[in-house]
Order: sequence, then C-alpha cells, then structure tokens
Amino acid sequence: MGKESVRSGVGQKITSINEIEELLIQVPASGISRLGDIVTIKRSYLEPQNEALYYNKLGLTLGLSNESGINVVKLGERLDEKLAELQKELPAGFDVNQIYYPPDRVDAAVIDFMLNLAMSVGIVIVVLMFAMGLRSGLLISNGLIFTIFGTLIVMLGIGLPLHRFTLAAIILAMGMLVDNVIVVADGILVDLKSGMM
Repeated sequence: MGKESVRSGVGQKITSINEIEELLIQVPASGISRLGDIVTIKRSYLEPQNEALYYNKLGLTLGLSNESGINVVKLGERLDEKLAELQKELPAGFDVNQIYYPPDRVDAAVIDFMLNLAMSVGIVIVVLMFAMGLRSGLLISNGLIFTIFGTLIVMLGIGLPLHRFTLAAIILAMGMLVDNVIVVADGILVDLKSGMM
C-alpha cells in the first residue's frame, strides 16, 4: 500500500470485487483505463488496524437500535431469545457478550420513576392534609389520585407508551393540577367562612 489513498463512493451499485475491477477511470497520462489493470483489488481487513475491540479477547461489534414507538424492554426480551438460539449455533471459541444493554437500564429507570411518582403523590397528600385540613386534603388528594389513574387508563386505551417523557409530563400535570385545586378549594373555604355559600 502506498502513502496515498483515494476514497471512492459508489453507493450500492457495486456488489462484487469483479465489478470494482471493471470500473473505468480517467488516468491523467494514459486516458481511460480499467481499474483492475492498474491495481490489485482484494477484500481484507485493514492493516495495520487503527481500531479494535477487546472484550477479554479480540472481538467484533454489532450495534442495534430500535425504531421509534417500539418498547425497548420487550425488544430486549426478544433479542435475548435470539441470542440464546445463536449461541447454540456458534463454533467453539466464539462467545456473544453484551457491552451496553439499554433494556435493563430503561426498565430500571421507569421503575425508579414510578416509585418517585408514588412518593411524590404521597408527600403531596400528607402536606395537603396538614396545610388544608383533613377534609379538604382528602378531597384534593382523591381528585389527584383519580386524575392520575384516569390518565394512565386513557394512555393504555390509546396505546401511548409509558416512558420518561410521559412520566415527566404526568408529574408536571400533577403539579399544575394540585396548584389549581388548592386555589379553587381555598376560594370555596373563604366563601364558606364569609357566608356566601
């Protein structure tokens, strides 16, 4: 290999080495020549290697990414099944290992977020009962809980997946809902005390 290299992109038009050899190129002094007459073309690994992956030993990587709208956790379960089948067919000495596995991380993140949501609802309920009294606190808390459950049921009905963005939206909506309900409940209490209702 010489010191100079030329990168040529041909898209998906060429499918074999023979087709590459038959390419016609413009040579400055000789006119048009067949590429196979000028250079030797072969399929091989880059030498010397400028990048390599080691996972206990030299290996190859295969990266997979999901399309939008696909449940990452369920995709991970299907991949595990396929990898188990593939492992049985591999020759001796070959192993399949996972370097970065998003389904486990996503599952843990969603569970953690759901626990945070449950704790935040519980804290809001306790604070409301202390701040607004037992009856008003229970009334607002019931509205909050029914609204969250109703939102989850509607999401399930329309097929909207539960992920970080939807959970974050539920938390934001919960904050706005609590704020609005407190203002309305406080206004009603003020009107009751003043004898308007």
